[in-house]
Amino acid sequence: RIRTRIEQAISPVQVISAQQLRENGNVDIDQVLREQPAFAPTIGQTTSPALQESHGASTIDMRGLGQNRSLVLVNGQRATPNGFRNSVDINTIPSALIERVEYLTGGAAAVYGADAVAGVTNFILRDNFEGGDITFTGSVAEEGDAESYTIGGTFGRNFLDDRLNLTGHVSYTERGKLERADRDWAAVEVDDTGNPRLNIAQPAGGIFTINCTGFATGAALNACNARRFNLTSLGGPPSNNAIAFREDGTVTVPPLSTNQSRFGAFINPSERVNVALFGKFTISPMFELYGRYQDAAIMSESQNVPVAVSVGFPLATPVLIRRDNPYLTPALLAVFNPVFNRNLDGTPGGTDAVLMTVSRTLTELGPRIDETERTMTQTVFGLRGELGGGVRYDIVRIDGENTEVVTRFNAGLAARVPQAANARLVNGVAQCVDTSNGCVPANLFGPNSLSPEAAAWIAADPFNFNTRVREQSVASATFSGDTIGLFEAPGGPIGWAIGIERRKEFASTDFGPPAKLGLTLHAAGPRLAQAVNYSLDEMFAEIKVPLLADLPFIRTLEVEGAYRLTDHSQAGDYDTSKVGFNWAINDSFRIRGSQQTIVRGANPGELFNLINFPALPTTTLDPCADVAAPQATLAICDAAGAPAPGYSPNILNAITPQGGDPNILPETGETTTFGFVLAPRALPGLSIIVDRYDITLDNAISGVSAVERLNFCYNIFRDLDSPICKSISRDPVTGLITQIITNDTNIALFEVGGYDISINYNARMPRGLPGDRVTIGYTANIVDSFKRQLNPLAPVVDCAGFFGSQATSCSESGLGARAVPEYRHILNLAWTGGPLTLRGTWRNMGQTDNLTPNAFRVQHLDIYDLFDLGVSYRFNDALRGSLTVSNVFDTDPPLMGSQQAYANTFPNQYDIIGRRFTMNLTYRFR
Repeated sequence: RIRTRIEQAISPVQVISAQQLRENGNVDIDQVLREQPAFAPTIGQTTSPALQESHGASTIDMRGLGQNRSLVLVNGQRATPNGFRNSVDINTIPSALIERVEYLTGGAAAVYGADAVAGVTNFILRDNFEGGDITFTGSVAEEGDAESYTIGGTFGRNFLDDRLNLTGHVSYTERGKLERADRDWAAVEVDDTGNPRLNIAQPAGGIFTINCTGFATGAALNACNARRFNLTSLGGPPSNNAIAFREDGTVTVPPLSTNQSRFGAFINPSERVNVALFGKFTISPMFELYGRYQDAAIMSESQNVPVAVSVGFPLATPVLIRRDNPYLTPALLAVFNPVFNRNLDGTPGGTDAVLMTVSRTLTELGPRIDETERTMTQTVFGLRGELGGGVRYDIVRIDGENTEVVTRFNAGLAARVPQAANARLVNGVAQCVDTSNGCVPANLFGPNSLSPEAAAWIAADPFNFNTRVREQSVASATFSGDTIGLFEAPGGPIGWAIGIERRKEFASTDFGPPAKLGLTLHAAGPRLAQAVNYSLDEMFAEIKVPLLADLPFIRTLEVEGAYRLTDHSQAGDYDTSKVGFNWAINDSFRIRGSQQTIVRGANPGELFNLINFPALPTTTLDPCADVAAPQATLAICDAAGAPAPGYSPNILNAITPQGGDPNILPETGETTTFGFVLAPRALPGLSIIVDRYDITLDNAISGVSAVERLNFCYNIFRDLDSPICKSISRDPVTGLITQIITNDTNIALFEVGGYDISINYNARMPRGLPGDRVTIGYTANIVDSFKRQLNPLAPVVDCAGFFGSQATSCSESGLGARAVPEYRHILNLAWTGGPLTLRGTWRNMGQTDNLTPNAFRVQHLDIYDLFDLGVSYRFNDALRGSLTVSNVFDTDPPLMGSQQAYANTFPNQYDIIGRRFTMNLTYRFR
């Protein structure tokens, strides 16, 4: 808040211009930021099922420390979050209105608040416009898909002798779908053996087993388990406890699985409308009224694999199959005949029906689809001016609200499956035994056996899955200035800023009846409606003292300090501080550094139990199934009620509730930066900037994945009374895992360190060579430390230079998978001659190794390079255009085998679209 030129800042600051944004061609700004080495892959347009709760939102993650530690500002003021973890959907910021993007990567918790642990991204919007412009950007992949475009207009005018300015903006953006089936390398997920990966355990044709659990005990249970199907007539074994159907409809013996990759989507389609209004009225130098209104309406669609009826699923109800079921062919009747042990009404003791458990993916229902409507509004009203003596003030009130309504399609009602499967013939027509609610009989025997009518009845009508509301209000008053005319330090006047801020946070979630009561086939329940709120009262101060100036080897020497005192209504009182120095040895060389303390209280999602129930990946393994496990592990497994080793290790259909913990503690730590800026006077236009950064968090708030919890419980802690083990639940009868709670907790350590390098050169072309100017921009990041330690007894895992799967996650949340290359860079080259500019970009991601050596086929990822080419042309003073070819060589992402996050790779990190073309046109008038 002390006015400082960016090139003289103590903390590292980078700038992306509006021209760079337009020429890049991405309609989603998060894609542009992710290409910058300081940003890590996070939720965005390439959203995988594991991240589907984002529902099309695009967020940012600086340094890989998580979206909850990356503060987003608009014109220097907090943007309204959409997520419960204080993440901001930056789709709500209209790209055509952005003048530039500034991002500070050295941490700024003491200056801007605890959310700025990793840094701050500030979107500067054009809020004082005279005239108008219309901008169009369109992009399409070489294959003709992944199309997107945006068109926007900005108009402004001055009134009352230029004392009043009104500026308005409206834009429309549409993003097309890209399905996994559209890319050969992603259409079918494969494992390390090259075989289709089992991402859905239940085949479309179904696996049928006799149901005993819950209906028999003791000798009766043994008798039930002894009953077998007879597959002799179909060429199978004479006695088997389960049967399955192949894709061609023939009967076989399990295990059998099918791959549902074809139903997945890479890019979720969306539409959005952005509206913004700005006003500024200067009454006098002492009083200037200003305001901003932003409105964003976003409609997005998320697609996932079809729902399934599952063995062990909490909502799965056994299916009664009667002897007179119209879908039992003579061949199937011969198979089922030995197991009929019930009466037609399902009571034991007869020979006319059997109670069965079915594992079947209901592909006939089609993919599960969420349609999300998200609206964001933010209003800003402020008064600012100069009080005299160089003192400036800014008093502002900011109110924002984000509402998200999700409508779910094809989730299916669990109770309708057994009702529809319990069918009989009535006057030669198939009919449900229970005809209530318009029941349509269903044939479960074989793939694609459900009629469209039966599938539609089981799918039921679309319903409101949930409604989320996120509100934030900020009131602040800031005063700043310097000591000119009063007193000065030896190097000049002292700059200062002080202020107070009150921030209120509110979050609520509610669910439609099917989701709230746990009636659907998709997810367990019940889910609880919740509303949470808290407030923060803060005081802050900054000071910059020029200690020395105009001395040998000291052009200037400044020290800078900041302090923030916070009263968090839930987390208590805490403070953060910053101290830094800026030493200009001469006009060409400057050394800078800072150290900041971090204390961050939990946000709504971390503090309160806002739960969802994502499905556990079917590649997750139960360590208790391993017959070669250490004896100590087997002992704790036995005490936990696990079956004897040797059963299938795949954990199927367990749920993993996520959310916060009301007892969570604030995280603490510190951020250190140290570097230099070289701008030699002998080479005008050249600047070389190198900064070292280190961020350490103790007691960090983070997630511990289900895989990590299993390992810690059974292989490290081996203590059923530990919180980790208590988060794992097993079925009291079968001993199989049914739930693993993955709520946030305070982990032991999070540490990130490395170097930022920036080299820029802008110069006229030498005489005799064509063209006017050449521009070179190189930005790189070297990561030499990316450490996680989940608790004091756990090993410290350093992911720098490695990639990890769900079992060895290198993501901040512990719930994802990504690579952490030690080196990344982006190099931009531009040549300008008159109205013509030619551009080239080289994006590089360094090599990484598998964090788990010798355990998987993919042990190494090579250097990953992408190249872009572009041309811009200024037709006249009003019209400009550009054409860009991204990923010129159509480079595919690396394929990961069993280590993949989704679709054989890390889709949030590597380019999954391929070669694509972008056009931009801008028409300006005055």
